[in-house]
Amino acid sequence: MSALTELKSGQPADAFVAVVARTIHSVAIARNFPPPEECERWDNEAVSVMTAEFFASLQTPRRLADLRLRCVSEDGLHRILQAMIRNFLSDIGRRTEVGRLVLRVNGVLGTDRSFERTGDCWRLANMTDEYAVVDLEDLIAVASRIHVNIPTTWRKSSRRKGPDIDKASIIHLARALLMHAKGPLRPSVIAQVVAERLCIGQTPLTVDTVAFDPPQSVETSYDATAEEVLTTIRAEEVLKLLNDSERVAVGLADLSTAALGKTLLVSKSTAAIIKLRAVAIIRAELRDEEQGQEIADIMLSKAREWATEWTDGHNATY
Repeated sequence: MSALTELKSGQPADAFVAVVARTIHSVAIARNFPPPEECERWDNEAVSVMTAEFFASLQTPRRLADLRLRCVSEDGLHRILQAMIRNFLSDIGRRTEVGRLVLRVNGVLGTDRSFERTGDCWRLANMTDEYAVVDLEDLIAVASRIHVNIPTTWRKSSRRKGPDIDKASIIHLARALLMHAKGPLRPSVIAQVVAERLCIGQTPLTVDTVAFDPPQSVETSYDATAEEVLTTIRAEEVLKLLNDSERVAVGLADLSTAALGKTLLVSKSTAAIIKLRAVAIIRAELRDEEQGQEIADIMLSKAREWATEWTDGHNATY
């Protein structure tokens, strides 16, 4: 039975649910919506969580009734469902921390004449309309060098949550990001970079996609406790989960994406993907570890040593 047939029957089942899930995934990626708060990226788990939330929503019976009335073909179903899912994810996004930052970015930039709205993006006045190639890691690196001001906490009697960042800082950050990108950026992209700059919604583990503070040098000695030995062994196990390129990306995390690409002999965008993949593996592996940060520090130290030997062996320069 097709998704449309299930919808028209009033009993949406597997085919319709699968279409909703695929639409959520494609719209979320295309529109840069943040994944559910308990998920790090738009993987199968994130899509399942959001699909369940869609069908649990009090608005879904009305949405399905509207679809039954308006859809006469599978193509029509897909087209209308995309717009519906986009609105649904927008509503969800407004309840998240990054979603609140999107609203904050739009509100602030909309009051400054040096910024212009072009479609669903922001640009600087007199800037090209050609969309920028988004490299979140590069933008985060740019933002990390910019000073921001955090407004003082509003009085406790107020039920409203104070802004996470002041107006001047948003304008300063947005201008720097747009100038670096040399083209328009979606407010969701700007908000994600601001969230990274403010450390909003990040895991406590300091395995970032930009640069790491050098961890304390750790060596296993005969005087080491059993716990220290096990921590070192666990760090080596995590390092072995990464392939050569991923180890270099983590070990040389202080390099820019462009420099990392030259070292690995790949494009800048591919280098960014390699680093993000490595970070995702490490975070997933250490998420439930009580000594996660200690293991990460040892693993990063070993990754630096390994990457240095690897680049020396390949006569790499950076």
